[in-house]
Amino acid sequence: MAMSPESFLRLVAFIDIVFGAVHVYCKKFTRSARDKGGVAGFLFGSALVLYGQTLLILVGGNMRPSKVMLAAGKLVLAVWSLIFGLFAMNQRDQTAAAVSLIFFFVLGIFMVGAMHQIVRWDAGGKLAE
Repeated sequence: MAMSPESFLRLVAFIDIVFGAVHVYCKKFTRSARDKGGVAGFLFGSALVLYGQTLLILVGGNMRPSKVMLAAGKLVLAVWSLIFGLFAMNQRDQTAAAVSLIFFFVLGIFMVGAMHQIVRWDAGGKLAE
């Protein structure tokens, strides 16, 4: 079953929006001793929601967004997730949040690779830009 690049990007956007909303809502689970209000979790979740909404707007319109910029944005968010997860892992009783962040990193790297392959397949073997 082949998936079009637009459908895959919508799926990526949906996952980012849901994961970001969960981190905004559950920011208390990723707060540290120096971050009593959970601002880091709020900022990370907000960045994910904004990325997902931007992705939906770009894919839904008639314009053809740069797939390289979309993949680069996803890669930055994935690396940010890994770093944030490692910091959350240092806190006591933050294991579930840290594991979810590290899982998001692995999923994000997979999505960047899948995005690259789907775009190549859709272009007939050449990179479509």
